[in-house]
Amino acid sequence: EGPMPQTKFVTGKALALGLRPIVVINKIDRGDARPNEVLDEIFDLFSALDADAEQLDFPYLYAAGRDGWASNDVGAGGGDLSLLFELLLRHVGEPNVESEAPFAMIATLLDADQYLGRVLTGRVQSGSLAQNETIHALRADGSVVETARVTKLLTYRGLDRVPVECVQAGDIVAIAGLQNATVADTLADLAVNEAITAPPIDPPILSIRFAINDSPLAGRDGDKVQSRVI
Repeated sequence: EGPMPQTKFVTGKALALGLRPIVVINKIDRGDARPNEVLDEIFDLFSALDADAEQLDFPYLYAAGRDGWASNDVGAGGGDLSLLFELLLRHVGEPNVESEAPFAMIATLLDADQYLGRVLTGRVQSGSLAQNETIHALRADGSVVETARVTKLLTYRGLDRVPVECVQAGDIVAIAGLQNATVADTLADLAVNEAITAPPIDPPILSIRFAINDSPLAGRDGDKVQSRVI
């Protein structure tokens, strides 16, 4: 299918942060697959998004995700995902974290759970955190939003979110227990008084206005609302 609109948006953000991409061209087992053309389209997309020379020299694999295999040979008809995992280990660097510093992270995702309430997700940038510890949330200017006890810690195992007792720097974690903190706030140990610089949030691309109907035909609507009687 080639690069989709949502692919262009998130890829542009990743390239702007200096991340080095790995390209996996999926569904090459389909009869209408065109992997070589798609690879050219991806290169053109990266160029249009101002990727640097290192980012344009990206490694790539061909894959059939449904059957669970990836290969560097476009003609391969099977196998496993070991080549992909090995490429990830070679190409992706270790996270830039501080294990010995006090706990701190930026909330990058906000969602709600019917049992846990407000849940904030992000990657731990420094230190460690255990369940039932007290932390506070800081705005970008360093002001304290709230102080609260961590009622639940969850991390990710594959696609599942599982509870844990403690998390370390580099872990992606979901935290429950805060009532007012939101995306781009810093969640940190009480000893931390300076917020982590968060990337700016893009403004919305769509706005909706709710207003009273002031049309000349307002109030002249009929009582026939079913299509078969209109």
